[in-house]
Amino acid sequence: MFYSFHFYCIYHLINMKSSLTLLCLVVWVNVDASSAQTEPKDFCGPPPHLMNGDTMGHNRERYRNGESVHYECQKYYILDPPSAYKTCRDGIWTGLITCLKIEGACINPTVMNGFIVQSNERNVDPRNSKIYYSCNVGFKPSTGGWWGEATCTEGTWSGILQCIAQGVICDPPPKVENAIVKIPYQNKYIEGFEVNYECRKSFEIEGLKKLTCENGSWTTSPPTCKQYCGKPEGTGKKILILDQVQKRYENGNQIDYICISPYKGPGGKATCQNREWLMPVECKASCPDPPSIENGDFIKEKRDEGITEVYYQCSRRYTLSFTGSIRCQNGIWPSPPKCLRPCEISTFDAEYNLKNLPKKYYTAHGEKKTLQCKEGYYHKYKILGWNIVEIEVKCDDGEMQYGEHKPICAILIHR
Repeated sequence: MFYSFHFYCIYHLINMKSSLTLLCLVVWVNVDASSAQTEPKDFCGPPPHLMNGDTMGHNRERYRNGESVHYECQKYYILDPPSAYKTCRDGIWTGLITCLKIEGACINPTVMNGFIVQSNERNVDPRNSKIYYSCNVGFKPSTGGWWGEATCTEGTWSGILQCIAQGVICDPPPKVENAIVKIPYQNKYIEGFEVNYECRKSFEIEGLKKLTCENGSWTTSPPTCKQYCGKPEGTGKKILILDQVQKRYENGNQIDYICISPYKGPGGKATCQNREWLMPVECKASCPDPPSIENGDFIKEKRDEGITEVYYQCSRRYTLSFTGSIRCQNGIWPSPPKCLRPCEISTFDAEYNLKNLPKKYYTAHGEKKTLQCKEGYYHKYKILGWNIVEIEVKCDDGEMQYGEHKPICAILIHR
C-alpha cells in the first residue's frame, strides 16, 4: 500500500477589503498497491469531515458511484463554493469544499419588549441577511406595522430594533392569596385587557372577579378568597348560640354556645377553622330506657349520667341471639338481642316410636340431639332403606330441623 497527495489551488476573496489570496489545499489519496491494476471501486465509505461544517442529512457507511453529499457550514461561516457538494467516483470522494469565516457578520440582537421571529439561516451570507422581529402585547415596532426588520451591513444592523408602547398600558394585575388567574404572565397589558380571578377549592370569592385595564390602571380593587363556616350543625335543636346568629362566619371567628334539652353538656366556645367548627364540648343526648325483650330482661350499667350501656339475659331454656352489650349513642339505642326458644322433643313419642323419651324433653336453640328408635323399629330413609336406628335433629328457635326425612320409626317388614 502506498499514499499520494494532490494540490488544489484557487483564488478567493477572503474579505471585502483584502486583496486576492491564493488558497492551496492538500488532498490525500490512499491507494492500495494490491488493487492498483484492478477495476475501479463501486462504493465509497462515509463522506469526509468538513472543518466548521457538516453534511446535510444522515450519513451512511457506504455510497454508490455517482451519489453526492451536500454540506452546510456553521453559523458565521459560508460554503466555498456556494451549494458545493462531494461526489463518489471510483471509490473516492471528489469535490473541493471549504467553510470560510465571514468578516463583518452580525450576531442576532436582543429586542427590548420583543422577540426575533426569523433569523439568519445556514449557508446564507449574514453580511447581507435580514432578521424579522415582533413585539410583546402592548408594544409595536418603532418602524410601524406589525413586524419589524433589520439588515446586516458591515457587522451592524441597520434601523432601530426597538418596540415602543402602543397606547396606554397597565402593569401586571395584583396577586390574590388563594386565587388563580388563568392568563399567561406578561410585563405589560394593553388597554381593555380583562383578568378573571378564581378561588382555590374550599375558598369563596368576595368582591368582583373581573378586572379591566383602563387608562393605565386596573378598574377595581382585586377580590379576596376567604374560608367561611355556616351555622353549626344542630343549631336551635341541639345547641343554642349565645352570640348574634349569622349566616356565615369567617375563618377564626368564635361563638359561645350551650346545650339544649334533652342534650346534655356544659357548652363552651366554638371556633371556625377551615370551614368546620371546632367544639371543645359535645352536646350529648340523654338516653331513654333501654328496649325490653320477650322472654328476657336487661342488666343496667351506668355510665356518667343515666343508663348508657346494658347487658341482656334470657329466661331458663332460652338462648340469646348474640352476647355482649349495647350502647346508647346520641340518645338512640341499637336493636337488642332476641331470646330464641327451645325445642320440645317428647311430642314425637307417641306417633314416631322414639325410644325412652320422658314426657317433656327439651333441647336448646342450636343444639343437636341423636334420637333412637324403639326396639324392633327402624328409621326409613328413601334411599338407604330400613336399616337406620338413630336420627339426628337440631333445634332452631323452637322448631326441630331434620332435613327431608321425618324422625319416624316403623316395624321392619320382610317380603
